[in-house]
Amino acid sequence: MKLQITDPTYIRTIYDGLVSGSLHKDNTSALPAGLVGIYEEALPPESNVDKRKKFSEFFAVWALLKKEVSAAFVSQLLGWTEKRVLDYIALYSKWFNAPLTGKYVLYHERFRSFVLQKISHAQFATYNEAIINLG
Repeated sequence: MKLQITDPTYIRTIYDGLVSGSLHKDNTSALPAGLVGIYEEALPPESNVDKRKKFSEFFAVWALLKKEVSAAFVSQLLGWTEKRVLDYIALYSKWFNAPLTGKYVLYHERFRSFVLQKISHAQFATYNEAIINLG
């Protein structure tokens, strides 16, 4: 018998969905298709170009960072206010860890990989250069 290990992020998402009522235990077709399904569901709809662009910019920067950083650091990279960065972190809190007070890092390497696959080469180069210049 082959043991299949389920990622804790997937379990957490299912649990949260059951508690909130967005998922029902008798409707397995509503379950996300693994982690990629969870990540895809987190993306704003394609019809909302502005929200999707902000989401992409925000997570592209975080995906390129290799260690925890402050919201102030990220705000400089994005040209956003620190409050706006903190609001986005709060909105997407399940994707972050805060190993040090006031510093954040993406929670999961698989999510980091997913984001990096979604951004363009130009976006990658722009934010990578900005990180290097600011660091």
